[in-house]
Parts: sequence; C-alpha cells; structure tokens
Amino acid sequence: MKETKILIKSVKLKNFMCHKNFKIDFSKPITCIGGVNGSGKSAVMIALGILFGKTAASMERGNSYRSLIRSETQMAVIEATLNNYLNLKSSFYQVPYGDEITIIKQLHFKGTTDIKVIIEGKAKRLKKYEMDNIMFEYGLNLANPLNFLTQEESKKILNVKKTSDLYDFFYVGTEFKKLDEDIRICGIETKEMISKITETKNKQVILSKQLEVLNKNIDFMNQDYESLLEQVHKEEQWHLIFEMENEKKELETKLDRYQAEENILINKIDKISKEQTPQQKLADLTEINNKIDKVEVDYEKLTKDYKDIVNQYEEKKIQLEKVRQRSNKKQLEEEFDELTFSINEAKNKIKEFEKQNDDLNEMVYEENLNNQNVSKASDSIRRELHLIANNNSNNPALDKVLKSFNLINEEIKRMSFKDEVIGPIVDYIELKEQKWYKAISGCLSKSLNNYIVFNIDDREKLNQLFKEKKLQFPILLLQSKNKFKNLREPSSQYKTVYSVLKINKDPIVNALITYHNIEQIILIEDRQEAYKVIESQPTNVDCAFILTGDRIKMIGKYLSDNRDREMGFYYFEDSKSREKDLKNQLSNLKTKNEYTNLRKELENEIRNYRNVVRNCENELKRVTPELDSFKIVRDEDLDMMERKMQIINKQKTNMKSKKEILHQNLIDLKNEKSKIESQNDQINDQISNYFKVKNQMINDVRVEMRMIEENKRIDQIALEAKKTKIEIKSKELGARANFRSKDKLMEDKIFLKQKIMEVKELGNKDLMIQNKEKLTEEILLLTDNINSFDNLLNVTLNTINMREEKRNEIINVKTKEAIREFNIQTNKSGYDGSLEFDHVNKLLDLKMRVHNSSILGNKNTLSGGERSFASVCFLLSLWKSFVCPVKVLDEFDVFMDPLNRKNAIKALFDFVK
Repeated sequence: MKETKILIKSVKLKNFMCHKNFKIDFSKPITCIGGVNGSGKSAVMIALGILFGKTAASMERGNSYRSLIRSETQMAVIEATLNNYLNLKSSFYQVPYGDEITIIKQLHFKGTTDIKVIIEGKAKRLKKYEMDNIMFEYGLNLANPLNFLTQEESKKILNVKKTSDLYDFFYVGTEFKKLDEDIRICGIETKEMISKITETKNKQVILSKQLEVLNKNIDFMNQDYESLLEQVHKEEQWHLIFEMENEKKELETKLDRYQAEENILINKIDKISKEQTPQQKLADLTEINNKIDKVEVDYEKLTKDYKDIVNQYEEKKIQLEKVRQRSNKKQLEEEFDELTFSINEAKNKIKEFEKQNDDLNEMVYEENLNNQNVSKASDSIRRELHLIANNNSNNPALDKVLKSFNLINEEIKRMSFKDEVIGPIVDYIELKEQKWYKAISGCLSKSLNNYIVFNIDDREKLNQLFKEKKLQFPILLLQSKNKFKNLREPSSQYKTVYSVLKINKDPIVNALITYHNIEQIILIEDRQEAYKVIESQPTNVDCAFILTGDRIKMIGKYLSDNRDREMGFYYFEDSKSREKDLKNQLSNLKTKNEYTNLRKELENEIRNYRNVVRNCENELKRVTPELDSFKIVRDEDLDMMERKMQIINKQKTNMKSKKEILHQNLIDLKNEKSKIESQNDQINDQISNYFKVKNQMINDVRVEMRMIEENKRIDQIALEAKKTKIEIKSKELGARANFRSKDKLMEDKIFLKQKIMEVKELGNKDLMIQNKEKLTEEILLLTDNINSFDNLLNVTLNTINMREEKRNEIINVKTKEAIREFNIQTNKSGYDGSLEFDHVNKLLDLKMRVHNSSILGNKNTLSGGERSFASVCFLLSLWKSFVCPVKVLDEFDVFMDPLNRKNAIKALFDFVK
C-alpha cells in the first residue's frame, strides 16, 4: 500500500474566534474533531480557509476578518505548518523552505492583513505569487466545495430540492464549470489572436515592400553591413537550434530511462509469472469411486439375493407345515376371498386417514414448537420468581451489571483523576413516575452504563481500568459542564422523557439531550393515541414511547412501531414491578394441544386398521400355502422337502455374513473418500489464494507500467515536435559554419549598429539608412509578434483540446466512476444508491433504496440521517476521481444515526488508506 503523505502537520490559533491559544496536530491521514456546540470545532476549518485565500463572507462568517478576531483583542493569528515533501524553495529569498513550510497570517482589527513565512528561523513577508505557487504545487484548491465543505455548503447538499441545483454542486465542485468557462474564453481569445495575426501579416507585407524599395536606393551602401547583420541573425538562430538540441538530448535521456524502468518491470512480471506454483497435487478419486460403485452394486445384489432366499425359505417352511395339515380346498378358497376383501377395505381406510394426518402435520409441528417456547419461557419466569421470593433480587442480569458498577466505582474512589469522573449515568438518575420504567430503560439503554470525563488523560486512565477488569463500558469525553439553554421542546401538553427524570448532574443532561433528544421524546400511555399524535407530526417531537417500552416514530411517510433489542432487564425496575410483570407474563403463557389430540385420534384409527390388515395378511399367509400345497406338493416326498430347507437355511446364513462384510467395507471406503475430498479442498484453497496474490502483484506492476508508458508517450510527442522544429530551422539556415560565442555575437551586433549610425554624416544617405534600419526592426518585431501569436495560438488551441478532453473524460469516464463508487459506498451500509446524470440539461438526481433495499426514493424523500449519509457517499464517489491532498468537512454527519455515522466515518478512513 502506498504511504499517505500528511501535508498539513499542525494548525495554531491565537485570539481566533472562540480560541485564545489553541493548537492541533495532524499526524494521521484523517482527523475527526468533535465537541459540544460552540466549542470551536469549525474554527479550525475557518482558519484554514482564511489562510489559503477564502474570505469570511464566502464562509458566511461575517463581512470582514474583524468578525473572526476574539472579542477584546486587536489581532488574531493563524499559523499552519506544512510538510514540504516536494522540497519547494523560496524564489524571492532564493533559499529552501526546509522540511517544513510554516505560514503565519495576522488579522488586524484595524489595518491590513499580514502573511509571513518562516525562513531560516525568521518570519519574513510571503509574496502573493509565492503563496499561490505553494498552493498550486500542493494542489490546495480550497475554493472547491468538494475539498472544503463548510456547514453552509453541507446544508446546501442536504437541503437542495432541484436536480439542477445538485448538478450545480457537481458542476462547480468537479471543475466542470471552470472547464466550460475556459473553453469559452479560449475560443474568444483564439478568434482575437487569428484576427491580430492576419492584421500583423498584412502590415508586415506592406513594410517589406517599403524596405525592398529602400534597399534598392542604398544597395551600394548597405551591401557589406547587410551581409554582416544577416550573418549575426543567422548565428543567433543557430544558437537557438543548439538550445533546442540540448532539450532534445534531455528528452532522449528521459525516454531511455523510461525504457530501462519498463524493462525492469517486464522482467519483474516475467519473474512473478515463472514462479513455481505449489507442488501439491490433488488426489485422484476415480479409483476409490470405482471401488465404492462396485461394492454398492455387490451389496445391492447380495441384499436382493438374501431377501429372495429368506422369502424362499419362509415359503418352503409354510408349504411344509401345510402339507402336514391339509384341509378342505373349497373352505380354504372361501376363506381366502374373505381375507382379501377385508385387507383391501382396510387399506382404503388407512389411505384416507393418512391423507388427513399429513394435512395436520405442519399445524402440529407449529403447535409443538409454540408449546416448547411456552414451556421454556414459563420455566425461566418461575426460576426468576423463585429468586425474587428467596433473595429479594430485582433481576439476576441486572444484579450482575450493578455489581460491575460497584466494582468500578470502588476502584475510581481509590484512583486520582485530573477532573471529575461521573458514572455510571444510571446512578445519577431517578424516575419521578415509576410506571415509565420500561420506556425510560428502553429509550436510554445505550447510555445508562456510560461514564463521563472531561479530558483525554482521564479517559485513557479510565479505559485502562476497564481493560484490567475485563469490562466494556462506553466513556464520553465532554468539553463543558454548563447546562444547555434554550431547548427546543414540544408543546406543554405532552409529557417528555426529560420531564419525568430527576437528573443530579448537568453534564448528564447535556449528554442525554445530545445523544437521545430526551427533550423531544414524548410519553403516551395508550398506543392508539400515540399513533394519532405521531401521525400529526407535532413541532419538536422526535418520537413517542408507550408504557410497554415500544417506540412509535414516523419514518418517511410510514409509521414505525418497534422495540429495541431487550437486554433481559430494565434499569429502573423494582422487585414488586418485576414480580408483577413476571406473573402477568406467566398467566398469559398457555400450551395448546388441539391439533395434537386430533392427530392422536387419527393415528389410533390408522393403527386399528393396520392391525386388521396385519391379522388378515397373516391369515392369508396361512391359507395361501395350504391352497398351493394341493397343486405343488401333493405327491412330494416330505423328507426331500426338509433336506431342501436345510440347504436353503445354510445359504441364507452365508449370505447374511457376506452382506455384513460388504456393508462394513462400504462404510470404510466412504470415510476414506471424505478424508481425501477434505484434503483436496485444502489444496484447492491454497492454490487459489496463491494465484490471487500472484495476479494482484502482476496487476500492480502493470498499473505502474501504464503510468510509465503514458509519460513516455507525452515525452515522445514533445521530442518529435522538437526534432521537427530543429529540422525546419536547420533547413532555413543552410549548412553549419564556424560561429562566435553568444556573448561575442552580441558584442559584434552592437558594434555593427554603432557603425551604421556613423554614416549619418553622409546626409540623405544616412536618412535612408536610418529608415531602412527602422523598417527592418519593425519587420523583425512584427515577425516576432507573429511567431509569438502563432505560439500563443498553438498553446491556446492545445489548451482547448486538453480542456475538451478533460471535460469529455468527466462526462464519459469519471461520471461513471462516481456512479459506481456511490453504489459501492451505499451498499456497505445496506442501501442501494444510484446517481442519474443528465449532462445535456445539467440535471443530477440522487436515488437510494433504504430499509434493506425495499423502499426506493430520491434525495427529497430520504430522512435527515439517510440524506446526510448519502451526501458523504456522494462526496466519496467524487473524491475517487478528483484529487486534492487536503479535504475538510464540517458537520458531514448531521442527522445521522449511530450506525450510519459509524459507516460514514469508516468509509472516510477506508478512502485515505
């Protein structure tokens, strides 16, 4: 992973806003600043904005810097220390800034603002162009709301109603608007430059014709001087060519270096590709599968043969018995018919009752499951009632928690802290009305076991104590002990959580207001009345709790009625309340056996008819062989039949033994196969992980190669352009000759001009020479102007092309990346978000499925917390494509619930990794 460089190392504020003397260090890629309202969190952000060029008005902090100076003081100081990892140096003072760049901005109540930089240990005035250069080199574009999101900008994202307004935020934040404006301005400038070039060329043609006429008149006088001047000009052009050739060599050197780096990376890919894969081979299951198949076939065949011989033995046995006891054939036939009829009639009845029984099975299963739950709940309640009766205990689970509180509080008394330690919060709260103990316990369950401290050292000390005792109680770090004022409470007709609590510590009041809005949670005894009140959406009411502890709240357009996951106890319950609740619960727990009894009746009927079938079949077995014996064994020898039966019995015994051996072999083979399959799975996992790592390494190298190839392509284009210019200039100048050094050439040029001035004594001839020189200089100046305009025109056209490419990249690439990234970020929290861009009409719609992707809505239908979380995901999706080393967000988590706030902060942490 590439190491993240920290640009801003620290910020120091003196007499700025609410801070008298404040310093904050930034040692990690992301820093979250928290605190109560008015504690000065936003001051750090405002200070950075002021330091890097934003006005107080642009951040809606007054009309001038005066409003930011601490009251009763005349000057505020903002000092920021930057990590100078680019090794910038001061172009004005011509010395390096050093490893750090410390910038100081002084805001005077009267007078101008000063900005200084620390150079060689001294504060020196920092020029504006140098400040601009530092911001440019480090990409500090804090005018962009994507990088510098103030409270007001954050609210704009949350409160924007129109898709066109949301697109404006994207349009400005991604510099899309600036690109359009640059393209428009460059287009105007291009037309103006083309007009100026045409005008200058026309003027050059006119002056050239005048010079040509003048040269004919003074040809004999200027012949020698003109050739010398031409030689000077030619040599100057050659010097320009040599400079371009040096630049060409530098580009060729860079290209060679790129090629070498590319070869190294190619070798690296080749080396990774040739690395030996794990030498473990998968075991072949073919042989053991064949063995299993063969044994199964043999076992099946032997089982069938064994069954046949058993049947044969039984038949022979019956025949033998019947031969010995022959009776009247006609009587046997009548008995056979009666038995067959009885069996068929009984089987039809069994089918009818079994169908009814199948229909009852599912209902019986649910009835039994419910009875089991009732039985477990009843046993649990009886045990708890027994404990209450014998030990006068409120609740075993509650006793365990209270015991932990007592243990911690005893340790806290023996320790020394810098400031007061308050906790647990439940110890400082009493109920004015006991009947609300369930509602209050459920509402404040996440905070009642919290401890409160007022500085970081105390928090660390208390946290260490919890670790030693293997306990996990949250610790709140508060900045102020002053009680909140001007609470936004609902109408006095409603009873609130705040009104039924007696709280002994003001910081606890602040914490419960901050984390639970207790002043805006109302208490209503009747559920239906609570529904009506919440549906009317009264002012300053967040939700309602009823006596059972259920919470009623409007979520979007829907009414939510739920209860938080119970802990097994209520903090504020007493023994009597607990015992009464448990007895009520026990009296309501009843088992039901309606479907079970009905099924038993059916099973008895089925059992009776099966007995009829069994008895009739047994009689049939008696009658059938006896009937058959009249046909089969009437003349058989009885001794012969007995010998055959002995042989069959011996075969039956042998088959049974073989069958048991085969069955054991089959079990052993299947166990062996399972073991081999498990080993193969492990080998497959190892090989798969190996190739994943290997492919990732190759992909990383290829990304690096693509960057080198892009740099190589850009420098190759520059090299070809340089070669073309050198070739054109060389052809214009002809063959190379010996020429003077640049300094000598300038000296001779001045000398020639002085010599030409000396011919003034020749009168009209001198005047003509002067006119010629004037015309020559004007033509050269026009040529230079034309070249300058041509170069500027090329630069402008290139700028337009680059801007258009970048604009197209935003539309065709970065927009899609933002859509994909937004969906990824929202999916992490169980939402399904999408961005819909319309670049033609400049519209942007944000949609998100909430509640396990079951409800689809746009940004205007989301709750405050969901909208706030969607805004963070929106920013993260744009940050992936539009880079700035510093990003400052204020109140990005407004309205979020704890889960969304946690996911949002985690997403920010993942982004900076």
